[in-house]
Amino acid sequence: GGYTETNGLSHAMYAGGGNFQLATIVRDCVFKNNTAHREGGGVYGGQLFNCLITSNTVTGEGNPITFGHGGGANLAFLTDCIVSDNVAGQRGGGVYDCTVDRSVITRNFTISGGGVNRGFVKNSAVYNNRSLELGGGAVRATLVNCTVGGNASVIGGGGLYASTSINSIVYFNASGSGFGNDLFDSFPQNTCSRDVTHGVNGNITNNPQLVSTFY
Repeated sequence: GGYTETNGLSHAMYAGGGNFQLATIVRDCVFKNNTAHREGGGVYGGQLFNCLITSNTVTGEGNPITFGHGGGANLAFLTDCIVSDNVAGQRGGGVYDCTVDRSVITRNFTISGGGVNRGFVKNSAVYNNRSLELGGGAVRATLVNCTVGGNASVIGGGGLYASTSINSIVYFNASGSGFGNDLFDSFPQNTCSRDVTHGVNGNITNNPQLVSTFY
């Protein structure tokens, strides 16, 4: 069976408020209300299956430019997980430099990459995340077979910034500046989005007619 890790605080290593184990395999667990000063508010490292990572924080204490990455998870492998309502002081409100499959990343917040910053995400939904600067959904990540919707950024790339999307839907996102509501400085292939050229690289602009709460 699983367990719940809650109200943890990382001190000595400054990483992984709920879990710091690079080689650990964790199943059916909850990481909630944990705090790390530098990396991974909920978890740092490990392979997680069917876990809930929610309401965790990484502060960026010591150097808010260098640290403060991955409010929910940092350097982890996540499968069939929900990453929600996490906050990062700098980058990756939900996840930072993670590999994610068949998961949901939602309602996370940071400066750059509200849902995702760096890493690889496939077969997942990234929605309703927020960033104060770029990439409400994701920054500098690769997304395959994903739905990215309802995300918002202040400067640009409400959905994706400097990211690659393949066989994905990137729609109904918003940028406060109007630069790239869905995609900004990104590389879409076979993607449905308002910010692509219809018919180029297999991309289409048609409304995907999603039944969702994105909008």
